[in-house]
Amino acid sequence: MTDRAEEELSEVYVRYGIAASLGQNLESLAISLLKLSARVQSPDLTDDHMEALDSDLARRPFGPLLEQIGREVGLEESDHQVLLLGLERRNYLVHRFFLKNAELMYSPSGRASCIAELRGIADTLRAAHAILDRVVNAYFKKAGWSGGELQQAKAALRGSLVGPQADLDA
Repeated sequence: MTDRAEEELSEVYVRYGIAASLGQNLESLAISLLKLSARVQSPDLTDDHMEALDSDLARRPFGPLLEQIGREVGLEESDHQVLLLGLERRNYLVHRFFLKNAELMYSPSGRASCIAELRGIADTLRAAHAILDRVVNAYFKKAGWSGGELQQAKAALRGSLVGPQADLDA
């Protein structure tokens, strides 16, 4: 393999990692949103209850988490469609991307195609993330959190994310 081919292949793996990180962040943010929703609806929930809820939500597949968000939080249809596309693209990335594109890795044009596809997947996941960020910020306001309480809640949420952080200060 030439140095150029190795660089191109490395770029495919870097782009895959970025997209996978965004997908994982999206799922983590969905869990955090559902926990926040529970806290807003029942402010007197105990820490033990919240830990049990976190454990339960963490075991669920991403699709059912999005369905629950739709039921509990309510979303505009266009936002719901972006989230569903994010779910579809994340599932494709994790379960089929390399299987579908294995032969493309052997040519420069194939690797370029994979990189472009991964950039598109990352863009879709960023768009879905922005929707959940907006909903999380609305819940912060709905809860009436401000000042130190708001900053503490945002810090806890950021701590649950990996890789590129959510823009929770918008």
